[in-house]
Amino acid sequence: MSTSAPQAIFDHEKLNVYSKTLEFVSWVTVLLERVPKSTAVYGQLDRASTSMPLNIAEGTGKFTTRIDAATTIQPAAPLSSAQPAWMY
Repeated sequence: MSTSAPQAIFDHEKLNVYSKTLEFVSWVTVLLERVPKSTAVYGQLDRASTSMPLNIAEGTGKFTTRIDAATTIQPAAPLSSAQPAWMY
């Protein structure tokens, strides 16, 4: 009888968006097999697809307060027409 240790599940692994980014990484990996490595788009897609799940994992592991969230979102605020009231 084989007993295995329980697998640790991190918070980011529970998120649907995280699993979707892993699917995206797989899709991009297959796509990049047909693109020459010397092209700029190869490097851009490779870095972008890798950073997405890493950023989700990093962000999920951080504790943020409402003030932290407001200062993080603030630089993007001019791009939106409506700003949430909690930002001020």
